[in-house]
Amino acid sequence: MAAFNLEDIGKLERAADVFLGDPSKVTAEQRRDAESFFDTLQKSNLSLEQCLYIFEKTRSSFVIFQVSQCLGLAVFRDWSQLSDQTVHDAYQFLLKFAIENPNLPSFAVSELFKCSARIFKRGVLDEEKKNSSTAIYSLIRSLITSEIEQYRVLGCSVIEALAAEFASSWGGSKYGLTWDFHVRAKRAFETDGLKELFSLALQILGDLCCVEQHQEYAFRTGTIHMQLAEKFLRIASIILSWNFSPKIVNSNLLFHGENQSHDTAFRPPEEWKGVIQNPEFVNLFFRLHSRVRQNDQLSTMSMQCIAQLATVMGEVMGGPPTIGSFHGFHDQYLNNYLTLFLETFANQPSETEIVFVASAMYKLLTYHPLPLFLRLPTEMLRSWLSTITNRIISYTPVAIRGMLDDPTHPGFEALKLFYQTWSVVLQSKSTYYKKLEIPVNNVDFLDYLTRDIVTELLQCLLHQVDTNDDEVNDDHEHEDDVVQFSDHLRQIGTFVAACPQTTLDILATILHQKASQLPSVYSGSDWNALRQWQEGVHWTLLVTGYALTNEQGGAYIPASLVEHCIEFAEKRNTMTPQDGKNFVQSCIENPEHLVLNTNIEPIVSIFGHLLALCSLQYHVLMRGGAGGLSPTVLRSTLWATRRLISALTARDEEVVDPIMVTTSEYSSILQLMMMEKGSEMSQLVVNFFLNFCFDIIDKMSGETKACEEAITTLLNVAEGRPQEVAGSDVFYEKLGSVTLEKVNSRRLLVSTLVAIGSMCDEPQHHDRMANMILKPIAERFHLLVTAQAGGNFSDVIDLLECFCGVAEAAQSFTANILLNYLFPILELCPQVLNGAKNEQAVVDGVLRLFAEVTKHLIIFIDEIEVTRKVYDIVAVLMEVYRDTQLGKYKSQLIDEEEKSSDLIYFLDVVTNILSKDIFNSAEPGCMSDGVKISLLEFNMLLPLMDKNLLRIPAICSRFFKFILYMTELYPETFSFVEQETVALLFPILKAVLTSEYGTEVMVNCIESIGHIAQYFLRPNITKVDFITNRLAELLPDIFTITMQNGSQVEVFKNGTTTLFNIICCVQEGFMSYVRHLIELQPSAEVRNNVATAFEELMSDFDGNGGRRQLRIFRDKFETFLARVKGQLCLFH
Repeated sequence: MAAFNLEDIGKLERAADVFLGDPSKVTAEQRRDAESFFDTLQKSNLSLEQCLYIFEKTRSSFVIFQVSQCLGLAVFRDWSQLSDQTVHDAYQFLLKFAIENPNLPSFAVSELFKCSARIFKRGVLDEEKKNSSTAIYSLIRSLITSEIEQYRVLGCSVIEALAAEFASSWGGSKYGLTWDFHVRAKRAFETDGLKELFSLALQILGDLCCVEQHQEYAFRTGTIHMQLAEKFLRIASIILSWNFSPKIVNSNLLFHGENQSHDTAFRPPEEWKGVIQNPEFVNLFFRLHSRVRQNDQLSTMSMQCIAQLATVMGEVMGGPPTIGSFHGFHDQYLNNYLTLFLETFANQPSETEIVFVASAMYKLLTYHPLPLFLRLPTEMLRSWLSTITNRIISYTPVAIRGMLDDPTHPGFEALKLFYQTWSVVLQSKSTYYKKLEIPVNNVDFLDYLTRDIVTELLQCLLHQVDTNDDEVNDDHEHEDDVVQFSDHLRQIGTFVAACPQTTLDILATILHQKASQLPSVYSGSDWNALRQWQEGVHWTLLVTGYALTNEQGGAYIPASLVEHCIEFAEKRNTMTPQDGKNFVQSCIENPEHLVLNTNIEPIVSIFGHLLALCSLQYHVLMRGGAGGLSPTVLRSTLWATRRLISALTARDEEVVDPIMVTTSEYSSILQLMMMEKGSEMSQLVVNFFLNFCFDIIDKMSGETKACEEAITTLLNVAEGRPQEVAGSDVFYEKLGSVTLEKVNSRRLLVSTLVAIGSMCDEPQHHDRMANMILKPIAERFHLLVTAQAGGNFSDVIDLLECFCGVAEAAQSFTANILLNYLFPILELCPQVLNGAKNEQAVVDGVLRLFAEVTKHLIIFIDEIEVTRKVYDIVAVLMEVYRDTQLGKYKSQLIDEEEKSSDLIYFLDVVTNILSKDIFNSAEPGCMSDGVKISLLEFNMLLPLMDKNLLRIPAICSRFFKFILYMTELYPETFSFVEQETVALLFPILKAVLTSEYGTEVMVNCIESIGHIAQYFLRPNITKVDFITNRLAELLPDIFTITMQNGSQVEVFKNGTTTLFNIICCVQEGFMSYVRHLIELQPSAEVRNNVATAFEELMSDFDGNGGRRQLRIFRDKFETFLARVKGQLCLFH
């Protein structure tokens, strides 16, 4: 805009009125026009003088908001041309304008302070316009110490704006503000101003806490006091979460300083001792909280600060105590914090406080070393540990009710933090025991507390049905409980493992109770009793599954549980392994008359009761059919039992006392607990689960998740005992009664059966299983395809899914066998695709099968003849797909993933084929198989890729993964592409470089461009002009992305590599772009500086490529980036 007058300002004010107007009086079109008007204003490059003129003449708060941003942009744009005083006047004008206009709304004041802070930050490191902090800090100090409360609020707002600005790494690369600039500016602010500003803010805290008791009500109801408290807490929240710069900064690492997180420890440097070691520092925060805790918003902000104060650590904690006879200041700080914490939260915290109370407890135990807690007075330590458990126990019912009704309930996070806190305590259980050596009721203190935590959880879960009466749907869309609550349940598992002597009996007793109740609740007519039993046993099973097994590298029984069972047997000395076997057999064969035997080792007892629950439900299934069972309870039972079965073949031997291993008690008990392979008990359990799981699949085929759980259980049983499964007559009897292609979970079942077959060592088992599983479905498929004359393709779709399961089960030693089995199927697939071209489900099924084959099988194949055969079949399939399916993408608007599922599968196939690098090389001048297939795929796919399809994430990511693999493994393709094809490709590449399609796709695009350029640097490769010219057109985009992402390691590395390769290809094109950039700079001085930086970057550049030259270029580019920061403006 050339000039601004009152008429122009009037237009701005009228547009602002429309933008903020009553929706009932302003049309959507009018609002869009007003929004467009202000967008144009932001892009109009207003000068600083024009902005100041508008400030002088307008009284519209929204215009002030918009022009504040324009003023900031004007200062940044013309930085090198503005005088030192002009810059100072600009940010001080914004500050004073807000102060002198007290009636401005908060959004306008906030923007004024934000823009002022940005300008101030811009000058922090400028040698010529280096901002003096004296003026702005003096202004802040005068505001904070003013007797006018509103000025004090404004002073806090300025501090907040400055702290937030220096904590961030907002953009600015357009004006040459690099990541390095933000890092150094932040460090300078930490040295020069952060502590001083925090000290000024603490004056507000002191004044707020000095309000007399009789003024308490006025404090809580007075607007100005609440405003001051809110402003202070905002400042404290930023500063207490400050990620202080390390003393040594590695510029090659991604800097996370802009992400202020409440998980970041507050670790100020030694210079902050005067603040942190002030005796009143922590006290004031707790006193303020006691005054604002009735206000939910302020209470939340205050609790964030209190939780962060639990993380104070580092140099600032060193030195002797300021008062008392503590070991050091760190001990004094912890003692003082705990005293205030225990006093403040002696009663149950409120809903707004509970998450932060849990967080503070967790942080105290994880951010401060254990010896500090051990030096606490014994009674205080006991009080602290008891408070943790009391908070857990008292909050558990509230959390469970809330979590089960609403997964986003704050109780979900709070209870998880509480459990994590107690897990930290139990990790040092033996160390605490030495300090807390007095037992409670003959039970160790921590064991006693842990028992109460576990008991409370189980009781809440057992009775939660009273408040959660909705029936559980087996196939509901929400996450399964075993997944959704895994963090909580896993923590409970650590509690049981740490204190087995007080917790295992609880689980065994509840399981016995639930198993004993099953016959009566299923045969009775009391629906509520049945529901309560189902819910109770469901949660007990989930707790049991996590309590008895760990998952590090596969399920195993924790060593502490094994040791406990051995010690249990040594003390009782009344049971033999045969007694345990008889107990397990009784649980399977006679579960209705189950007796709780307290002489049985706890793990064996729990295992037996799990088997009893399985057996009882099996009886219900066989007598009354699927309708008599709860699918959810059935799944929970199978899940818990299969975890324990898997763990019964493994143990954590390293932690078991080696002396025990040599004892006879250990040997006999371990054989029982580990259910020795080949034993009578092992075969009994295997046969039972073969019957149980196959009958679930047969009789509950409509319950998909229950069938999947049964199939997974089959696999888990077979993984530990493959010979027993494959050699069992029950297995083949049940297998013969199942029509595989009709099972809902057919793919998983076939995959599982093939996996079981691959585990067998006996050839006769292989042949028998192949004849029963693989041969019938192959013959059925061949018959259907050869006889198919249109119509119903459902059987074909079912069989294709079975073959996907075959491919999915491939392993290195079975891949050749399975591929040879699948070859006749694959050869028929192009015929199927052609005959069912209008059947979307068939098309998807065929392509899904090829996607699985190329993903799971090809990776294990080395023979060239086999890979050639795969290539031939895939090439034929691609041609059929091109002729029958691709037309719809040219003639129809397809912008939904569901409508393009076949293309997604097709992209998986072509990407998998290229990614395996399986094709042989060709003679010079000839196409290799890889180039042939990549060229075929490339020419098929590229014409389809319009903006609508690329907006579908699944298609966009797969297409650029294909481009990446093609350019990396078969860049020779670009020696054979037509100019028209290249004309289609490069506009797509340019569009992706805008980040519109996501960072991952952009990185793949940059890397692909680099591979193309690198290919044309190879010896004896003739450059193709219409490709290299297109590469030159991408130079500005690649250069800009690299400049903007100096802190993003992957983007910067790929950006510099690609930039280097393109420059080597088109060095003159790059130099032309450099000259254009230099001409765009605003002043002669800047132009000279930028030109010199480019000369240094390109010095000794020979354009021949190579790793050494690339490394030199990358190092020089980092130097170039640092040199032009704050100067180079990118406009192209």
